[in-house]
Amino acid sequence: MLKARRKSVTGSAARTGARAIEWYKKQFPIRIGRAYWGQGLIPEAAQALIAHGREDLTLTRIWCGWFDGNEKSRRVQEKLGFRYDRTEPDVPCAIPGVLHTVHVSRLDLQP
Repeated sequence: MLKARRKSVTGSAARTGARAIEWYKKQFPIRIGRAYWGQGLIPEAAQALIAHGREDLTLTRIWCGWFDGNEKSRRVQEKLGFRYDRTEPDVPCAIPGVLHTVHVSRLDLQP
């Protein structure tokens, strides 16, 4: 559970179905408001989602990615144990017509 500091929305974390990228089996998008950056909330949310994937969904691997230039996201993924797998250019994002370079990492879970 994310630590709430105010009575406003801090961010969101959810499990969603597949979208535009074929290597996604499930997405675990985590977003947080700029006012809450640097407080350890993203790793906390990600650890909860990883535990849910391992314990409740019995996943053996979780894929993750970061947009080119988003070094903070890359560092968080590395700290959580994700390892670089590959780079995919020209990946559609939520904004129609906008393409990004996405670096893909993976976390292999022990059964």
